[in-house]
Amino acid sequence: MKILGIRKDRRVNFTHVGASLPSRVNNYLTLYSMAKKVTKSKLIGELLDDWIHKQEEMGAVIEQLLNEIKQDCLLQWKLKKAKHGDRVSLLKYKKELSEDLTSKGVSEDTIYEIISEIK
Repeated sequence: MKILGIRKDRRVNFTHVGASLPSRVNNYLTLYSMAKKVTKSKLIGELLDDWIHKQEEMGAVIEQLLNEIKQDCLLQWKLKKAKHGDRVSLLKYKKELSEDLTSKGVSEDTIYEIISEIK
């Protein structure tokens, strides 16, 4: 039986993100959540929104992050190609990369943008 109920907020365009936290952090979040009658998701979401805003103020914009990821993927392709030569295909690498990015929750549009840079 719920005594201290918290209203669940089921909104569209939201994704569940799992994270392992130290027990003391989880305990504090739980107590704060119960006392203030706010969900842990809302608390963490607000903290992350603040963090994203600070990152953007410092110049870390999505385009820069995507460029870093694209460069890393291109480097990984070049290393794989150098190691395996003709035994590895670009199409297969892009498929594996697409599956990896999908499993990490990256949107299809972003996956296409990343993969289209690899030649």
